[in-house]
Amino acid sequence: MRALAAVLVLAAAATPATSLGRLADAIAGEIVRVSAGRPVALPPVEDRTGSGLGVDLDALVRSRLEGRVAVATSGPRLSVAAALAAVGTRLVWSARIVEEPSGSVVDVVSVSGAWDPGLLPLIRSRGAGEEGVDVLDRATTPPIEGRIVALAFMGDERLLVLFDDALALYRRDGLALRLESRRDLPGPLAGVRFPGGVLLAAESESACWALTSRTPRAVLFTLDGNRLTATHQADALPWPRVAAGVRFRAGTNLLDVAGPGAAGPLLAMEPEEGWVVGADGALSRLGAPDPEGPPRRAGPALARVWPGLIAAASPDPPGERDRILLYRDSGATAATAAASVPVEGAVRALASRRHGASAWLAAALEDAGGGFRVALFEVAERK
Repeated sequence: MRALAAVLVLAAAATPATSLGRLADAIAGEIVRVSAGRPVALPPVEDRTGSGLGVDLDALVRSRLEGRVAVATSGPRLSVAAALAAVGTRLVWSARIVEEPSGSVVDVVSVSGAWDPGLLPLIRSRGAGEEGVDVLDRATTPPIEGRIVALAFMGDERLLVLFDDALALYRRDGLALRLESRRDLPGPLAGVRFPGGVLLAAESESACWALTSRTPRAVLFTLDGNRLTATHQADALPWPRVAAGVRFRAGTNLLDVAGPGAAGPLLAMEPEEGWVVGADGALSRLGAPDPEGPPRRAGPALARVWPGLIAAASPDPPGERDRILLYRDSGATAATAAASVPVEGAVRALASRRHGASAWLAAALEDAGGGFRVALFEVAERK
């Protein structure tokens, strides 16, 4: 089984205490008990968790009722009107069971299970092949509270998530991402309509620099065990090949950069190979001459997948669907299109981590309503 395939499954399966399957077993048992052999109708559960787990719980319950209870949508039946909610550290399923068509209440039942709110569930979906690149596996979290502006891997086991007002660290915990530490960014925080952010991780020093367009200064966070601590601040975030560092232009998500071949403003930067996206969406490289012909275009996120392959947000207008573009380095100044990976939501941040012959690619996706999710992919170059 591929490395990510072993990771990107329902976080609920991580331990018995956080298992949706166990909760589904208990729910199915209650439905069988109350129905006493009568057919049942199963409307979709009302999901009040904001996590999207209701769909998965519905599917698990239906699978456990197969061969035990007849499911009907007409005629005499019991209708199970259920809601799912997170109450403290428990996940609670409650249902009002009514006899149809008379409308008589038969029973009101409730089933709950332990649930760790620090776990970030990853809902797995099937991988797909793209031109030149194989997507071996992919998974997406439920909605995450806050606006994500940058991502960075801190080793194989950890993912840094920079919000416009805080930095969070997640660790892979068996089959889930567990929140280890979260620290608010020092203020005062400026009001920005479309905030931006930059993360620069230094694994060898167990530290990272964080900067958003809402914060007055760049902040150095160190990692002591599983605890993030803000230790230093600077007027600019240090950046490879940019002696003066980088800053955000006030009130915008644009980076002011003064360096060879890049005099800002920029939408995105990646540190390993020096690729940048200009304010006009042009993809270029720090210190390199302008490419011949029209430049490649990209959106406000960049990450090196492996040497010679860059992932970028697309330059398309934000919408319900977007693409992660993969560009192959074809020289000092040029990049050629290698593949594109379709995603649900607009790509706002990217990070990548090489893992043997494949790589893990993380993307922060914003939906039309302003909610954020994190999608994780395992990608490999097609031979």
